[in-house]
Amino acid sequence: MPARAHPSHCAVTLMRRNLAWWLCAVGLLGCQCRRPATPPAPPPDALERVPADVHAALWGERASAATGAAAALLARLDGTRPGAARAQLAEQLGFDATTPEGLAAAGIRPEGPWAAAVLASGFGLWLPVQDAGALTTALHHLGKDLQGADRVEEFGAGEWKARQYARPFGSRQVPVFCVGLGAEVAVLTTGKDCRAQLEALARVVPAASLGRSAAAAEARPRAGTAPVRFLVQTAYAAKLGEKSANAGKLVRLAAGGVTATSAGAAWDAWLALTEERRAGVRAGLFPPGGAVPLTAVVDADAVALGRGALAWDTARSVADGVDPTALAGVRKQAGRAGVDLEEGILGLTDGNYAGALYTLEPTAWAEVLRGGWDVRSQLMRVAPFVVVMRPGPGVTPQTLVDRIRERMRARGVTLTAHPSDGAVEVANFPGGPAWKRWFLATERGVVLVGGGSDARFLRAVARLRGTQPAAALDAATTAAFAQEGASTLLLRTHQAAEVLDGVLRQDLGTDAEALSIQSILRKVRAQLGALAGVRLVLAPDGDGLRLTLAVDWSTAAGPK
Repeated sequence: MPARAHPSHCAVTLMRRNLAWWLCAVGLLGCQCRRPATPPAPPPDALERVPADVHAALWGERASAATGAAAALLARLDGTRPGAARAQLAEQLGFDATTPEGLAAAGIRPEGPWAAAVLASGFGLWLPVQDAGALTTALHHLGKDLQGADRVEEFGAGEWKARQYARPFGSRQVPVFCVGLGAEVAVLTTGKDCRAQLEALARVVPAASLGRSAAAAEARPRAGTAPVRFLVQTAYAAKLGEKSANAGKLVRLAAGGVTATSAGAAWDAWLALTEERRAGVRAGLFPPGGAVPLTAVVDADAVALGRGALAWDTARSVADGVDPTALAGVRKQAGRAGVDLEEGILGLTDGNYAGALYTLEPTAWAEVLRGGWDVRSQLMRVAPFVVVMRPGPGVTPQTLVDRIRERMRARGVTLTAHPSDGAVEVANFPGGPAWKRWFLATERGVVLVGGGSDARFLRAVARLRGTQPAAALDAATTAAFAQEGASTLLLRTHQAAEVLDGVLRQDLGTDAEALSIQSILRKVRAQLGALAGVRLVLAPDGDGLRLTLAVDWSTAAGPK
């Protein structure tokens, strides 16, 4: 008979088995816990409901994010009446479209995807549905009460329940809009063909949609994560008119986004250049060479630092292929302002420049306006400018000044030479009163100066002539021009608003022309509102260009 195991040995064996079982169970549980979680399903893509051949589209992943950005912009635009525009919009729509709660009350799912598009005829809008009954009521209010529709006709569009709202126009009924309501989406179309458009949209399948197109695949990374994104296909937008067709010869695709910022709004766009124009445009806009010093223009109302300027031969080549009349128009307008765009002058520079625009005091503005001269020919008197251009390889500053002098004399302009500093003073332009303008050769390059006698402007001239120490860049200007290799324009519009206020307090006369001028100035002043600054940046990006526009509505606009 085999020996029996000692009880203590059995207990130990049993404990080991139990421990192994528990360890195995815990291990299996741990494996389950550590197993990668199934990734959440991506949000529905609103562009997969949009036809692939639309001219342009807006879209976003969340309706509430888009309306929230709109609310922030409305708050900025309200100025001294906080909430006025938002309240007026809510009163008209019957719900507050700027809040998630307001969208939900109208039957729109706040966290759902949305889209809008320019169709072959009219516009299309895709909204996520949360409550079909509430949304039907909101759209009925929009058609009947706001748009004056007196006829509602129901029809079918695929799986959607559809309605057409129409109102009388003479002896006939004109469609206001059509709407199709599905389980997850409501689609609204506008225009006289809204019914046919809606029926066509009901047949769109994801595989043949804009969301699955090559254009969308290229645009999405460029559009970023902005709450409102856009895509423009110039190949289709060309059908909208001649100007759109011309744009399509230069840009084949545009994509970007709009975002509300703490100070205003930012608009970011990527422009894909056509293969035929890409090399010429990029060579003209971004030639080699560093930045031109800005120390003479830091106290200006508008400052520009150009990392390249579209050279004359490049501009002519692009214009000939895009719109041959455009260059002639630019040349004519530049001539009115006294800027000579003659062939050969720009080619003598390295393409980079720095510039500034100043605003004269209100009394100087009033003097010009009372003089009865054409305002366009007097812009440089009331808004003097400074431009610094650097000569190209093998060209001296004086050579460039001499070439400018030759061009001016050929146009019948009276010139006065200043041998002591190499400057040339322009006494007058044919057909207008005299105003100061200089061409000055300095160590920095060739300086074009023009305008009146504002103290800030004359300080810049003194710095360029070397008779006054250069000023340091202020913080606002330094931040604006921090992007390497880009062309940047900074406008300090608060100064213009203050000047216009002063001008409107002057005696400008009571005749019809004077009253017309005052009316124009008031409209411009109203548009400025509380606008404090604008920053525009153009930079190379892949096969195209990156364009960023930031608008600041805050009151802190920096030093004047």
